[in-house]
Amino acid sequence: MKKKILLVVSFIIILYFTYPQKVNLPLGDHCDYNKTCFWMPWGDHMHNGIDIFAKTGDSIKSATYGIVINIRRNTKIGGNTVSILGTKGRVYYYAHLNSIDVCLGQFVTDSTTIGTVGNTGNAINTPPHLHFSIFSFWKQGMECHKDSKYPFYCLNPIKEFS
Repeated sequence: MKKKILLVVSFIIILYFTYPQKVNLPLGDHCDYNKTCFWMPWGDHMHNGIDIFAKTGDSIKSATYGIVINIRRNTKIGGNTVSILGTKGRVYYYAHLNSIDVCLGQFVTDSTTIGTVGNTGNAINTPPHLHFSIFSFWKQGMECHKDSKYPFYCLNPIKEFS
């Protein structure tokens, strides 16, 4: 267990100091996304990311360099999800995926396909899209809000895109 923790801490330090903090649109520059849905009321909480619309099966690329730290399938809210620990200790969260093409612990670059667009979880009755969020355990970024439901800050992805 200590070796795993040391490995993760070492990885964070390496990412923090060596890789650029470039954040790309996971579906490319020509995708359609809702520019106003970040931090809008969404049921009993605030919408902590943006929705990027595309066709079912379109490839989703990692937004940045990182390591896959969580994969969940068929969850009630996000459906099929992937979380990637990236530069500056940020967690990049991808939800409603149709398929997942990465595995836990995998190192990814900004050209790695992590999955495909879908409408799984609570998006089952919506057009296919990717819910994309950026989280941090400390305040950082140009637009950052503390989520009252969770122990982290939510960054506005639109303000972070390169």
